[in-house]
Amino acid sequence: MNYDEEYFIDISRYFPFNYFFPLTKKISPLESFVLKTIQAKEELFAWKRKKFLKDLGVKSVLDVGCSSGELVKSLLSDKIDAYGVDISNFQINRLSKKYNKRFLTASANNLPFPDKKIDAVTAFHLLEHIPENEISDTLGEFARVSNSFILIELPTSQCINAKTDPTHISVFSNDKWLRIIKQELGHHWEFKRIRRATPITPLFLILNRK
Repeated sequence: MNYDEEYFIDISRYFPFNYFFPLTKKISPLESFVLKTIQAKEELFAWKRKKFLKDLGVKSVLDVGCSSGELVKSLLSDKIDAYGVDISNFQINRLSKKYNKRFLTASANNLPFPDKKIDAVTAFHLLEHIPENEISDTLGEFARVSNSFILIELPTSQCINAKTDPTHISVFSNDKWLRIIKQELGHHWEFKRIRRATPITPLFLILNRK
């Protein structure tokens, strides 16, 4: 999948805005309004996620699958040492023009950071994009780089929007995701918080190092 500009402005993959997609292709002002609404939504999510991280008392954060970088930008504004990685050259090139060395092109299963370098590794709506046979290595990288916390959020098969985006290739139940994560991280990590997915809210997890 090529995560280029066309991907990120594709309204058809954003629930519930996908229902407007046929109209937005015909009415340019409506398309512009929906894209601005999506951007505002991402900024709100970044603010909420920052609050979780600040409550944990972390001083450094790596956001894996950072996309447009809203979380990292929000954290930097509060003087938290934050970095973002993504496989999208489009996003990283755009962000790097303003934020020197804060955003890097990298895959989730090969993070360019030393062991236990970062207080918290976050993966918001990332793992559903990862092939099932690469999830183990990806979780292993989170555990290698983080010295304290891992935060994960993703849609499960319980969510009505789980397959709105065709790049969601690993859509499993709450229980299967919990089994996978416990199997891969259970020896040295424990669940600090579990919020199971519902039809309208994603699975949200905080793990801390034992």
